[in-house]
Amino acid sequence: MLWFFKNPQLFGEALSEQRKYPVIKAELKAAVQTMIGGKNLFNEGKKQYVEKLLPSRYPSGLVIASESRKQFLEQINVKKFRALSFEAALSEVTNADAQAHPTEQDLVDLQHAVSLIPYVDVAVLDAKFCKYVSTVKKQWRNDQPLAECFDSADAALDWIEKEATKH
Repeated sequence: MLWFFKNPQLFGEALSEQRKYPVIKAELKAAVQTMIGGKNLFNEGKKQYVEKLLPSRYPSGLVIASESRKQFLEQINVKKFRALSFEAALSEVTNADAQAHPTEQDLVDLQHAVSLIPYVDVAVLDAKFCKYVSTVKKQWRNDQPLAECFDSADAALDWIEKEATKH
């Protein structure tokens, strides 16, 4: 952190990169909502989303050549971005919930779900998000499974104990 304060121009550039994320996320939601059939982003659409999230500079401040970014995008397998795929599916499910009245806390819960569910075995989230996760899990077609979701730590601990006795 001290390094950033000694390099204020780089700190400002890093913050400007971060400021792009809400706009890009809104574009992803719009793409999900307007897609024919409303199911799954096409691979090319996902690559376009990833392209918008790529930084334009290294942390040291050097510009990342557009050719390097292009080569990266040509080589990636978007299906390996589990968080991206999960976020697209979760956004689809949350947007389809006509009874949802999103709050500021929902945005925090959404980010926690996206950063946890594709990578851990068990997670504790708000009951509403556990319901959404359950819906996504039923449709999940990725090799790597999604976490079990519980709305209480006690239920999560019970599940962990039960799983431990199986092995």
